[in-house]
Amino acid sequence: QHELLPLYLARAGIDFDILISKKVYQKYQNHLNAHRASFDDADRHFDFLFAQDKYMVLRIRRSLYSGRHILVFADGNIGANDIDGLLVPVSFFYKELHVRRGVAFISHLLQVPVYPVLDQLTDEIVKITIQQPIHPSFELARTDYIRECMQRIFDVLSERLNDKWMDWGCWDYLHQNGMLRLNGCEDVSGKLLSPEHTFAFRKGAKTFILDRFNYNIFIL
Repeated sequence: QHELLPLYLARAGIDFDILISKKVYQKYQNHLNAHRASFDDADRHFDFLFAQDKYMVLRIRRSLYSGRHILVFADGNIGANDIDGLLVPVSFFYKELHVRRGVAFISHLLQVPVYPVLDQLTDEIVKITIQQPIHPSFELARTDYIRECMQRIFDVLSERLNDKWMDWGCWDYLHQNGMLRLNGCEDVSGKLLSPEHTFAFRKGAKTFILDRFNYNIFIL
């Protein structure tokens, strides 16, 4: 519920700004600005902070020090152009993903905690849960904290998705944004026969198989 999440957080009385990439903003700016207008009508307000802004850290610090939170959609792995060498490996189910480190970097730099937020749709009701905070410490080296923080974030995500694979809309992103690094064109035909490496699930009248090695989904 990526698009609805800011609305529900605002209704819960949480003040925040949204960190977003310019690419995502340009793609969805009509919807995003419509939401912002509805916030203004309700005497609330949020700003967009762009990941590519060279003053981004200063803007985040100013927002935090004014008593606001920063909402980041970390699972999309889209942000500033810190590709390759600055991506952090994390374990995710049967594979390793390479994720952007910005959330953890800002957390350690400004010594502010990260609160993973999960949403779940049950019987047309969206339930939002805020997980235990991840606290930075100067006693832990920044590089170590970044790895630990990002791993914990994706551990929370994997626990949320286990047996509920269709709840996440970012599976196809893994093949587009540098998160997933496959070793060539791996032949998965044999592995698809093994329940150990696959998971079958239903959505409506259709049955799907999730290939846990390459994060591909097949329709039966």
